[in-house]
Amino acid sequence: MTDRIAYLGPEGTFTETAARFVVGDVASGSGRIDPAAEQLLACGDVIEVLRAVEAGEADRGVVPIENTLEGSVTATLDALAFDTDLLVHGELELPVSLVAAGVGELTLDEVAEVHSHPIALSACRRWLSNNLPGAERVVSASTARAAADIAERGGAR
Repeated sequence: MTDRIAYLGPEGTFTETAARFVVGDVASGSGRIDPAAEQLLACGDVIEVLRAVEAGEADRGVVPIENTLEGSVTATLDALAFDTDLLVHGELELPVSLVAAGVGELTLDEVAEVHSHPIALSACRRWLSNNLPGAERVVSASTARAAADIAERGGAR
């Protein structure tokens, strides 16, 4: 039976990684995924994830609840408290690493903008202040969306 998982997208987000662990064999520690046994549905926001589960379009939903540096993800907690009767059935701690990436060969002195999700920008604020003090911080819907936008444009402005 295919386990359909709705998650906060787009593809490439940390929430997608968490969803892949959910459908993988996490109990045995393998984290391996049988592509035939999974169907992942990227959703635009937390409410959309919850609605997909409620409507039967997904069997389960994966949403971010907490970030070590920034604390609770308020949008998720509010949606769970006020917008649905769904219950939390599990929790997964997902260690994440953030990288500075760009298109082409650049030195740090040439970087004028840093695009990312507000939580990622906040998590990296010390590094950004020390290494890219003059770079403008540009907010994106997700770290994955920021990377895709820059790649599609062929680089930042």
